[in-house]
Amino acid sequence: MILRAMLCVMCLLPVSGMAASQQGFPDRVIRIVAPFAAGGPSDTVARLIATGMSRNLGQSVIVENKPGAGSVVGNQYVAKATPDGYTVLLATSALPISAGLYKSLPYDAGTDLTPVGLIGGAPLVLVVSKTLNVHSAADLVTLIKASPGKYLYGSSGIGSVDQLGAAWFASRLSLDAVHVPYQGAAPAIQDLIVGRTNFMVTTSFPLLPFIKNGSLVPLAVAAPKPIPQLPGVPTMAAAGLPDFDVSVWYALFAPKHTPGDIVAKLNEAMVAAISDPDVARKLQDLGTVTAVDHTPRHLKQFLASEQKRWGDVIEVAKVPKQ
Repeated sequence: MILRAMLCVMCLLPVSGMAASQQGFPDRVIRIVAPFAAGGPSDTVARLIATGMSRNLGQSVIVENKPGAGSVVGNQYVAKATPDGYTVLLATSALPISAGLYKSLPYDAGTDLTPVGLIGGAPLVLVVSKTLNVHSAADLVTLIKASPGKYLYGSSGIGSVDQLGAAWFASRLSLDAVHVPYQGAAPAIQDLIVGRTNFMVTTSFPLLPFIKNGSLVPLAVAAPKPIPQLPGVPTMAAAGLPDFDVSVWYALFAPKHTPGDIVAKLNEAMVAAISDPDVARKLQDLGTVTAVDHTPRHLKQFLASEQKRWGDVIEVAKVPKQ
């Protein structure tokens, strides 16, 4: 009887311990894992959100960079982490893209990660070099169709959202254009400026200095409405390509089995961070439009739709599986 009683008490200990940790959450530092190198847009977004969440939670929230394999290294790290709310992923569009790009992954984005909330997205922009002497999306389409296989589009690498965005743009309009991959957005933009390539479809943030000095010409924004960073630049729909809404988005995920009340606290802190005027202004400076629905339920549905969309685009673009 004594042994049985002791066993019952031991069985209850983990449950009680978990309950206590949930009630006291957070009582130590929270890490947001950014799956890209320091200094890029996703790292900057992670640090802005971390600062805002720290204020709301009354606890330090730090960013830890774990780059590699197009975000797979960081994604896996969080997917395998202890589900206690102290390790969170700043996911990007690379999460669903990786699912379609790799033959196998050490995690399943749909089941091994718990949605916390969608932060927002930076719409892609169709941009050309001023050397091309093109001033509308329709003119670019006419030019490419007149000389199939002649015109080039650059990207930050094979399987990147800017490659797939441009490939989707080309496929939707039956354009024959040639992809030129680079090791990052910066060299791709530099070659676009001097006319070695002809167009790109990428986020506005790295383009803005060159748009302002006239080196690059924005033709259309892949968003439902114009963005404040590029006043006067039409949407893709207004340029003749309806339903072409593509962003590099940012969201928070926790490991699977993270308790619901902890997810709720993380979500509340994330929404408070986005609502902070200073954080909101800096996100806007990055070209980021905050999401309308920040709930975990919406993020789960959104991720599923993004996995299907990018899987289809990868097939259309004939990007080889890695």
